[in-house]
Amino acid sequence: MLRLYTKIGCPDSKRLKGKLRKANVPFKEVRIKKKGEPPPELKALGWTGRVPFAVPTLEEPGIAEEALLVNFLQVLRQISARTEA
Repeated sequence: MLRLYTKIGCPDSKRLKGKLRKANVPFKEVRIKKKGEPPPELKALGWTGRVPFAVPTLEEPGIAEEALLVNFLQVLRQISARTEA
């Protein structure tokens, strides 16, 4: 399971959620307010302020979970490559 931090209206967040759904990667979305203090757990994880920001959780550990995480990381790498270009 992934905890996916997003902001309303963010095209990158919307695109990643669609790709995760298409790849059957389970996630829980946490929306971050555009202004204000970020959730404390994000500060502890070194969040830089950019979204989407995904955090793997161990709510449902197992081999299938590991495979989904690998798939998610591949999708995230592809999106990052496109946004950096």
